[in-house]
Amino acid sequence: MAFVGMQNVNAQKSEIFGSFSAVTYKTNMVFNSPIKESYNLSGLSLGYNSLRPFIDDRFYLVVGGKLSYIWNKEDRSTENIFRIKVPASIKLKLYNHAKGDANAVEPYAGLNASAFMAHYITANEKYSNSSYTRDVKASNDLNNFTFGCHVGVDFCISNFVIGVCYEQDLTNYSHDFSSKWSSVDFKVGFRFE
Repeated sequence: MAFVGMQNVNAQKSEIFGSFSAVTYKTNMVFNSPIKESYNLSGLSLGYNSLRPFIDDRFYLVVGGKLSYIWNKEDRSTENIFRIKVPASIKLKLYNHAKGDANAVEPYAGLNASAFMAHYITANEKYSNSSYTRDVKASNDLNNFTFGCHVGVDFCISNFVIGVCYEQDLTNYSHDFSSKWSSVDFKVGFRFE
């Protein structure tokens, strides 16, 4: 009965988290054009990850989901976007042997699929008090699904997790021109079995 109080390091774990994102949207109106426009947006996300050990207690397969609200506010326009992302990663857990198994550095990399649920732009007219809203997602020239990759590192301190991740879309958001999203995410979460 000496094993009753021990934590199972090979157990499946779950993680809930929130993150802040610095998002960049790069586009050009003609494929392979050297002229590119870049837009900077901000985002907040809520997410869930399932961590399943494989090979040994250092490697995890991570599959999850993240719901993001992304916005951009300029002088006369506001952009609001809701996006859902499903990432799959391989994570390597590097233990801090001096402090035991509770603390670890966890680099990871993987692929993700995204779906744009809503994308609206509201603009105010320059010389009047009127405004209009455009549903960007409803236009037929946009892809509602994109695929991308990501790389990041988490720092696990007991059951708390902080981390940073870089994400880059590999497919275009538009059918007609080059348009890709990238972001740097700063994450805070809680892990449990």
